[in-house]
Amino acid sequence: MDSEAMDAREEPLEPSQQLSVAGSSAMFQSLAWVFRRGGDQQRQAARQLLLRAGVWMPIETYRVWPVVLPWVVRDNSVAPSKGKADKTGKPLIKTASPATGLLRSDNSPVGTLKNDLPVRWAGGLDETFKSKALKSGTHEWMQSHCWSYLSDTGQSTATHPLTNSFVPNLVWLPHAMGRLTDDERLVFADELRAIAWARYRHVDVDPALRDVVEEAWSLLDPPIADDLQEELTRANEFVVPEKFYQSKTAKVRSISAYLEKLRCREDVSVVKLTPAVYKDSLASVSPDVRSRLQQHLHPFSTAARQFLPPAAVTHQVSGQPKKSHSVGGTGPGSLTKFTIHSPNGTVTGLARSQVALRLVHEVIDVGVTPVQVHEVLKANIRHVPGLAHGEELWRSMSEAGAPATMDKWFVNEPIHDNGDTWVLKKNSWTEELADKAFPALEYLSGGLVQVTSDPVPPITSPDEK
Repeated sequence: MDSEAMDAREEPLEPSQQLSVAGSSAMFQSLAWVFRRGGDQQRQAARQLLLRAGVWMPIETYRVWPVVLPWVVRDNSVAPSKGKADKTGKPLIKTASPATGLLRSDNSPVGTLKNDLPVRWAGGLDETFKSKALKSGTHEWMQSHCWSYLSDTGQSTATHPLTNSFVPNLVWLPHAMGRLTDDERLVFADELRAIAWARYRHVDVDPALRDVVEEAWSLLDPPIADDLQEELTRANEFVVPEKFYQSKTAKVRSISAYLEKLRCREDVSVVKLTPAVYKDSLASVSPDVRSRLQQHLHPFSTAARQFLPPAAVTHQVSGQPKKSHSVGGTGPGSLTKFTIHSPNGTVTGLARSQVALRLVHEVIDVGVTPVQVHEVLKANIRHVPGLAHGEELWRSMSEAGAPATMDKWFVNEPIHDNGDTWVLKKNSWTEELADKAFPALEYLSGGLVQVTSDPVPPITSPDEK
């Protein structure tokens, strides 16, 4: 519709409550005026603006982890600004819902998914912005849900665990534009849904999550859209690193492990689950609710295992000299063998020093920091500034006064973290040290990494064979 046909006396979409006018408010009102009535030209222009300025999760994220935070729902009634607290005076934010066991929060868990993620800019913007991340700030970028409401109940999609962080339902827009998509009277909301549908709807996902994804789509109304495939090549996407998936899948495994411990009435202190207020409140939820939550998370737990890179379970940790083991020995070369279980798989037949090395690597893989490991192992793990390996690493260690000789440290299998190097000692792994250190490291992993000792075969003399 032409602008002349619009009622000049029509009230603004958002009356100002301020004594002065912000530039973003003027931009919002101007765009809202231009796009308030639908028409082919307005729709095409809105689509181009959304494609050029919006930033989406990549298709690959949808394939492997289509619901980013399946344990989180938005519940603004528990936000700190509401001053809500339970009968004990504790804040309700990030506690477990008594009805579902899901973590209740404001929009911050979803809104901050963009933090520190580089962007692959399209349509010539790559030359302008390179691969820079989105700037943080109150009126910089706004995380928007493409579908604001569920098709069956009319409730907010942010209140449902399958749609709150459903990849096709997430886009980040400049703040003024994001506000425009919230108003269903404008063409922006329709076009946003059309883009999301065209980008993701016909992409195959992890087999373990196909039913979950179909259920999520069934909660959303299909848009009325033209063929957008050619235009989608101009969409901006986040560049999502491996650690993004690792942190989300590790959280699902931790919640699932905690629920299983509660179900079996086992010691839950071995499971590391944050925030603590969620862990504590989840234990107070009824067993039936916890069971339903466990069922809800089960396909995600399965997908999490499939997503992690497979472990090399058929070979021993490299760099270890073959040792002759004496029966009943208690030193690093004793006959006892160990098995380690982790999200990366199961490795069997490891000597005590070998399993110590593998254990340290595995607990760091699930999010434990080398500093935390050092607090447990003390002098048995050493920090070296910078990145080094092998003989170069040993020279740095020697100059810093490291005791013993090079063959007494795992210098060929160091841990590199945040630009620094950590090295584990080889020859100190007595039975006494292992009995103290292994359970402590397992605890730090939240129960995601476990070590068990293998049965020692009985000694038989030649006459008994």
